[in-house]
Amino acid sequence: MFGGKYIMGFFSNDTKDEKVEKLLRNFGDIEGVKDLVAANRDLEHSSVYKDLTYVDLGEINESGVDTSEIEEVPSFVRYAAENMSDFPLRTSFTGLLGPKDVLLNLVFLDSLYFLMVGRKLTLDDYRLTTFSVLPVRLMFLLEDFDSDLETPEVTPDFFKKLGKLKWENKKAGKLNVAITNLRLNIMLNTWPGKDFAPVSLNEQAATRLWAGCSAVVCGRDRISVEDVLVGQRVYLKLINTDVSKWL
Repeated sequence: MFGGKYIMGFFSNDTKDEKVEKLLRNFGDIEGVKDLVAANRDLEHSSVYKDLTYVDLGEINESGVDTSEIEEVPSFVRYAAENMSDFPLRTSFTGLLGPKDVLLNLVFLDSLYFLMVGRKLTLDDYRLTTFSVLPVRLMFLLEDFDSDLETPEVTPDFFKKLGKLKWENKKAGKLNVAITNLRLNIMLNTWPGKDFAPVSLNEQAATRLWAGCSAVVCGRDRISVEDVLVGQRVYLKLINTDVSKWL
């Protein structure tokens, strides 16, 4: 994951229009980028997205709730831990993704569930989100996570492949950063007065995870710009979905 210093440096002091202009100048030749930029710009009018960016993960638990008391782990967490490197620095030897990236599925589900129920979360709430089918559907079905398709079987092989992924080229990695920083720009210019860097870091890592899942599902060992667009669209769809159906 890129550090907060990198994100803020990449962000600069551009206005939203300047940020969009630069993004389109660098990536506008890629099919689907213009539509994705427009969808992200619409977030500045989204009350759901505003609420989501203001969620403080350290403040959403009921007093005394300790998620480490959940003794069992879902199979996707176990397989990620067993088959992906947890070395803290991502290198050409470890691949782009590790077990902690896989857990980011749950970060956004917990946040969305917190907003949905309108109260602090209990241990039973965390069990509900952790063991729901939605994290698996997001990784294996991607944009079809809310479809009528059956939830795929979780296999160790999927996570072995996920843990070995690299970028297909520099443009793919830079595109994911650029779109994430467009959202950071929107946050800072639309709702000033808060440090949104942690939110942006989580968004960048989660969308990179789903881009990686797209590559594995399509049988590739490199994350392409097309995969990056898939990962970004999954995120936009997720934050606009009533997740209660899948919990």
